[in-house]
Amino acid sequence: MAVDGAWTDVGFVILAIGFVLVMFGLAGAGRDLTGAGGAVEALEISGFLCYLVAFVLIGLVKYDLLETGANDEVTYAYITAAYASVLLIIIGLGVYGCKSEKKPTPYATAMLVTGALMATLGGSFGLLEKLVD
Repeated sequence: MAVDGAWTDVGFVILAIGFVLVMFGLAGAGRDLTGAGGAVEALEISGFLCYLVAFVLIGLVKYDLLETGANDEVTYAYITAAYASVLLIIIGLGVYGCKSEKKPTPYATAMLVTGALMATLGGSFGLLEKLVD
């Protein structure tokens, strides 16, 4: 039984597409995103893990797998995780750009940035869902 919120459905689809983009962006970048003593890798993987948490939590809310009272807290948790993933991914790319002499793979960077923008949209649709209620 799914939740009736249209914004949650849109946010779920956007986060799903963005999750796949970030996953392929990290896989495509491979050894290119290294530097700053491991800080870049740590930021990018932490951003990916926050994205994973946001995607799982919005799935729990969308398919109503929680108790009724817990949906509000979980909704705010996935919004926070989505925005945290954006910050970590973008800061990781910024650190790489400042510290590295070589340029990253363009398509991998584009996928990471597009995935981060989609996480921003997914979190914003979660906020819209809460404002509509």
